[in-house]
Amino acid sequence: MANHVKSDRLGWIRMVMSKRHGDDDPPRRNVSDDLRQINRFVAPMVLGALAAAVWVGWQANAVGPVLLWVFASVSAGGAAGFLFGIPRSGLAGKSEAAAPGSSAAAPAAPTNDVPLARARPNTNLEEVSDWLTKIIVGLTLVNLNDLRDEVGRICLNAAAAMRPNPTASDISAATALVVGFTLLGFLAVYLYMRLFVQGAIIRSDDSLVRYRQAVDLAERIVDKEPPPPLNQGAGSATAEPVVPSAASLSAAQAVADAAPANAHMVLQPLRQLAAEYEALRGRLEYSAQRTQSMTAIVHRMRPHAIAAAPYIGELMQSTSTGEHLAATVILQMKYMPEHMEWLARRLTEERAFIGYQAASALLARVRVAGPPECKALQDAVRKAKLARQGSGIAEASLDQLIEQILAVQ
Repeated sequence: MANHVKSDRLGWIRMVMSKRHGDDDPPRRNVSDDLRQINRFVAPMVLGALAAAVWVGWQANAVGPVLLWVFASVSAGGAAGFLFGIPRSGLAGKSEAAAPGSSAAAPAAPTNDVPLARARPNTNLEEVSDWLTKIIVGLTLVNLNDLRDEVGRICLNAAAAMRPNPTASDISAATALVVGFTLLGFLAVYLYMRLFVQGAIIRSDDSLVRYRQAVDLAERIVDKEPPPPLNQGAGSATAEPVVPSAASLSAAQAVADAAPANAHMVLQPLRQLAAEYEALRGRLEYSAQRTQSMTAIVHRMRPHAIAAAPYIGELMQSTSTGEHLAATVILQMKYMPEHMEWLARRLTEERAFIGYQAASALLARVRVAGPPECKALQDAVRKAKLARQGSGIAEASLDQLIEQILAVQ
C-alpha cells in the first residue's frame, strides 16, 4: 500500500513538472521551419518565372535587356514590400504605455523613467514607412486610371527593349514580365520582412528591456548602499581604499550580461556621470563634502562599469578627466592587467580624487596578484611615487595608499 501511494505521488510530481515545462503543449515552430515553408512557396515561382523570362529573351535575342527589366521590376516590388512589411517596435514611451485601451497583460516595463528614455530605439523608419504606405495607397486609388496608362507605357518600353518594333505578342510578354516580377518582388520581400525582420526586432526589444531592468535593479542596489563617510577619500587623514561591495559587483555583472553590443548605449550613462563629475568639481570648493559627492558619483558609475569594459579604450584616450574617472571605476570593478601602467600613471597625472580611486584599484589587485604581477605592479607604483616626490606632490591619504601597495609581500 505504501509503495502504491509513493508511486501515485511520483506520478503526480512528474505530471506537474511536465506541465511546468510545457510537455503537453504542441511543438512550437522555429525560424528554420518557417524559412523552409517560405522557400518552398517562393523559390519555385522565382525559378519558373526567371526561366520563362530567359526563354522569352532568348527567343527575342535580348536576354540581357530582359534580365535588366526583371531586376528593375523585382527591385521596385521589393521596395514596396519593404515599406509595407516594416514591423513596429514593441517598445513604447511612458505616454504610449499609459494610453487608454492598452492591454493589461502587456509585458512589464521598468518603472524608472530614466533608463527607459536613455535606451529607447529610433523608430523614424517606422514612421516614414507609415507615411509612405498611406501616400502610395491614397495616390493609387485617386489616380487609378492614370496609373493604368503609366503601367502600359512602362510595358511598352520593356517590349521595345526586346525588339525595335515590338509586336502585340512582345507587348503582352513584357507586361507579364513587368507586372509579374513586381508582384513577386513585393510578395517575397514582404514575407521575409514579416517573418525575419520582425523576429529580429522583437529579440532586440526583449534584449533592451532586459538591459533596462538590469540597470534599474543595479541602480536601486547602489542607492541602498550606505553613503561614503566624510573621513574617506583623497585628502583625509584616514587612508581607506575604495572597494566595491559584493552586491555592486554582482549587479554590475548582471548589467553586463544583459547589455547590447552597442558602445554608444553602454558608454552614454558613464559619460553623463563623467560630465556631472567635472561640473561638480568646477562648482564646489575643495572640502570633505565635495569628496563625498564625488564618491557618490563613483557609486553611480559602478552599475555600468563591467558592461563598458570592452570599450574602456575610448575613455582612456579621452582628454576628459571625468571619462578618466569612469575608466578608473571600470578597472576597480573589473581589473585588466594590460592597463596597469595607465592606472599607475593616474597617481601622478590626475587630480587627487582620481589618483585615490586608481590607488584603491591597484591596492585591491596587488593583494591577490601572483608574485610576477605583484612585482610589476609595485614597480609601476614605485615609479609613480618617485615622480610625485620629484614634482613636490604631497597628499597624505593617497601617499598612505601608495605605501600600503608597496608594503604588500
